[in-house]
Amino acid sequence: MTETYEWYQKNILENLSAEERIGDNDFEMPPFYRDSPEMRKQFARVYNSIKLTNNRIGELLARLEKDNLKDSTIIFFYADHGEGMPAVKPTGLIMATGCRLLYGSRKCTNTCLRGELPGL
Repeated sequence: MTETYEWYQKNILENLSAEERIGDNDFEMPPFYRDSPEMRKQFARVYNSIKLTNNRIGELLARLEKDNLKDSTIIFFYADHGEGMPAVKPTGLIMATGCRLLYGSRKCTNTCLRGELPGL
């Protein structure tokens, strides 16, 4: 990871409850990585960061729902192709989703995708 472990503890772990935290041995290591305590620590950092991101997205969606804005809001999430782990960073197509952008909407039509947002 690019940040120090102290930064991770303060900004990630402290924002997750004990029940939400993913421990070093709470997952199956991908078979092409060395299953060592050091690699498990790195993977747990990645998984906990994803968990916190998921929590924050849930909070954002709940706020949009509360403010009656969820159905008229388009949200895009994008990243720089993953964590700095071997074989993960080169492109979004390697060991990732197989696409560069994820998009989903219950109500938005293809018109939205062309940039012609209704009502604007």
